Amino acid sequence: MRFWFTFGCNQPHENGYTIIEADDAEAARIEMFRRFTERWSMMYDSAETAGVEEYNLKEIIHPIYVGPAYNCLMNKNWKWPKAAHLFCGVREDIHKLHLFAAGMGLKRSWFQDHKVMPHYDLTIGRRRAAITAGATAIDQRNEVDVFR
Repeated sequence: MRFWFTFGCNQPHENGYTIIEADDAEAARIEMFRRFTERWSMMYDSAETAGVEEYNLKEIIHPIYVGPAYNCLMNKNWKWPKAAHLFCGVREDIHKLHLFAAGMGLKRSWFQDHKVMPHYDLTIGRRRAAITAGATAIDQRNEVDVFR
């Protein structure tokens, strides 16, 4: 079965929707919580009832996030005073993160495969470029929520 989930005001994917295929509604909700935690609004049984066309909702296929810029320690490998993380919401989507990063010109060798939060570090300029390329900017609280 297919289920449509929408995102509401002040959520990272505002005016968007995603489709989850599952055996039943409860399994779809569980998968949605796994992928997006509680950051979604409603669940529907069709695109029409979700208002996909009526409200011109944008499909969220694979969430790629960019966190806020943090002060960081500079070293021989990092010469900038601030850094942001580029990451995906679920480990199963790492290949999509790599495709997105490659599209921005990031080298695969820059990927940091941390157990808790695999990510790419970004400069302020690359953070802006990631947002322009379609990454969803989230605040510090939401960045932590993704990995709970």
